[in-house]
Amino acid sequence: MEDGIANFKDPKVCGVYGLVTALPDGTFWDKFFLTIWNFTYRLIYPEKRVHTKTYTGLLGFTNGIILKELWDKHKFDLDYGAGGEEAVWADYWFKKDYIVIQDINFSVKHSHHLGLIGWIKQLMEWRSLKKPKLFRPLKFRKSLTHTEIPSKAAS
Repeated sequence: MEDGIANFKDPKVCGVYGLVTALPDGTFWDKFFLTIWNFTYRLIYPEKRVHTKTYTGLLGFTNGIILKELWDKHKFDLDYGAGGEEAVWADYWFKKDYIVIQDINFSVKHSHHLGLIGWIKQLMEWRSLKKPKLFRPLKFRKSLTHTEIPSKAAS
């Protein structure tokens, strides 16, 4: 957590996120795709990467942090309930000259427990998040956190 929070010493930073590696109990395909992505990322980009333009996956909230005072001024667009709300939020702040830092030292372990077909469907789903979509259970997801509509009691 310290690695992520340290980036906020720069007053232009509105958010920080890192890479995701597969959990030890993740599937072969979780480990395959995330290992290739992380290896490629580390070859191409520096330890800390500054973002000033939005894209799907920016500030991915598997492990993202934002400034509460900025969130209080501009909350997430709930029309993006299926995902992508963090990139839309960051885009709002980019237009006000803020930046997002991707810091490889602020990385977490996370798995979707998907097979090859599930990963292909997941990648297609992520590509579709450029436009607002309300949350809906995804049949190819196996984790209960991804298959059930969140209850109001949990929020």
